[in-house]
Amino acid sequence: MYSRIEEVAVIMSNTCLDQHGDVNGQTLHRLIKLYDAPDFVKKASSDVINYTSEEKSPNAFADPVTLSFPCHTAPATYVSTMYFLENKEGLGKRASVVQERLVKAAEYFGIKRHVDSLIEKHSSAHSIDINKLPDDSFAYVFVYDNGAKERHLPIRNANEVKEACAYLQKYRDEFVYEDRVKMASRILKTGLTENLTEEDRTYLYKQAGAALGSAKNAASLLFKRAVALRRLGKDLNVQQTLAKAAEACVNNPSFTHSMTGMKKIATLIDKVDREYKLQKMESLGKPEDLFSFTVKQASAFVNDNVQLTTGSIYKKSDLSAIRPDSLAEVMGSDFVDRVSAGGVILDTEKLAEELRTLPRGDAKLFESLASSVNVQPFSKQASMTKQTLLKLAELHQQ
Repeated sequence: MYSRIEEVAVIMSNTCLDQHGDVNGQTLHRLIKLYDAPDFVKKASSDVINYTSEEKSPNAFADPVTLSFPCHTAPATYVSTMYFLENKEGLGKRASVVQERLVKAAEYFGIKRHVDSLIEKHSSAHSIDINKLPDDSFAYVFVYDNGAKERHLPIRNANEVKEACAYLQKYRDEFVYEDRVKMASRILKTGLTENLTEEDRTYLYKQAGAALGSAKNAASLLFKRAVALRRLGKDLNVQQTLAKAAEACVNNPSFTHSMTGMKKIATLIDKVDREYKLQKMESLGKPEDLFSFTVKQASAFVNDNVQLTTGSIYKKSDLSAIRPDSLAEVMGSDFVDRVSAGGVILDTEKLAEELRTLPRGDAKLFESLASSVNVQPFSKQASMTKQTLLKLAELHQQ
C-alpha cells in the first residue's frame, strides 16, 4: 500500500480531493458543465452523493484509508469518479487502488457504461495535442524577437494550476516582475483556483498587481533603495531617481490608487533590485509588498465601509446610530427622504451611497454631525473612490 506520511500529505495538499472537500460545489458544477452527467446524478440529493453517516465505514469509500471518494450509491460512485479523474495524477501509488474500487462499485450498481463514457470523455479532453492549445493554457509564454515561442506550465485543470502556483512561488527570483505579473494573471484567469489555499490566492493577486497599497508604503520601499545604493556607493543618478519617485508618491498619492501606477513603481523596484543585486536584502522588502489591498479585501471594503470625499472612512454599521431627525437638521429633509423609509428608519446602504458623492463642504457638515453623536471614522486617507476599488476585481472577473 502506501505510508501514513503519503496519506497525510495527500489529505493536506488536496483541499478539494472529492465531493466532501468541495464545500460550495464549485468544482462539481464545473465538472458537470465539462463532462455532463446522467439524470440519476443530476436528480440525486446531496445526502446520496455524499457519505453523511457519522460512522465512517471504509467499505463505503474507493480510498478506504483516507476515507475519500465515496462509492456507497450509484450517484456517489459516478461523482467520485469525476473527482478522481481530475485528481488522479496527484494520487501517486493510490490511484490504481482507487480506480479499481470505483470500477467495481460501478459494476455493482449497474452504471459501468456511464462511468466508461465519463472516462472516455476525460481521456479525449486530455489527449489534445499540446501544441494546438492556445497561449492562455500555459502560465509562462516567452516570445523571442523572431516570433518563436516557448510555452511552459500548462494550466488546464485544478492540479496543473496548483503546480503552476507552487512553481511561481519557488522560482520567483528567476523571473522579472513583468513576467511574474503575466504568469499570475494567467493562473487567476483560469478560474481553477479551488485547490489553492487563501494564502496562495492572495500571493497570486499581489503578483498579478490585482491589489492596491498606500503611498506611504510605496515611498518607503523606494527611499530604502536609495539609501541602500548610497551606502554601497552605487550610481548617484539612480539614487536621485528613487528619492524623487518616493517624494512624488508622497506629494501625489493618487498615483498609487491605480493598479497601473503601482505596477510602474513595482517594475522600477524590481529593475533596481536586479541591476544592483539587492534581492537578498530582506529589509528592503519586495516589489509585491507594495500591494496590500487585494481583490477580496477591496470587495469587503466596499461592502462594509464608506469613504467621504474628505478621506474619512466610516463603517456602515456605525451609521445606524445617527437619527433621521438629526440628519434632517443638517443635511435637509430631501436628503433624509432619499436615505430612509418615510423619514423614520434609516437605510444605511442608501446613506452610504449618498455620502460617497457629497461635495467636500457637505461631507464636512456630516462629519460634524457624526462626531456629535459619537460616530467616528476609523480611518482617514487620501480619497479612493468606489470605482477605483472595484477596478481590482476586473482581472479576476475577466
